[in-house]
Amino acid sequence: MSLPELRILIADDHHAFRRSVRQVLAAAPEMTIVAECADGVTALLEIRAGQAQVAVLDLAMPGLDGLAVARAVQAERLGCPVIILTMHDDAELVEKARLAGVSHYIRKQNVVAELVPALRQLAVQGSKELAK
Repeated sequence: MSLPELRILIADDHHAFRRSVRQVLAAAPEMTIVAECADGVTALLEIRAGQAQVAVLDLAMPGLDGLAVARAVQAERLGCPVIILTMHDDAELVEKARLAGVSHYIRKQNVVAELVPALRQLAVQGSKELAK
């Protein structure tokens, strides 16, 4: 069974890390990066534009941080799941992310092992919702 295509936005203020995420996603042919940006304000604008089906956001970015973007996505009912990538392993931040509607909270050191499976889970969930 082939997985549905998934259009992804990546937002992180470190270019080298965005490049690393691109390399991780290159191994998953069903995933297409449709936008990249370095700050939360631009990420929210890109999400509002509607091309991305999932947003992969750094927690700490200039302008708006990843949680502020996630809250805006929820408040505006944009229907774009948010995955947070962070260096922080803090139970309080995990809870704040959950309350902001974040679908996955992934530590940057675990991106290689956890990001593609998380995205595939969201793709499958999205295709099931479309089939209803």
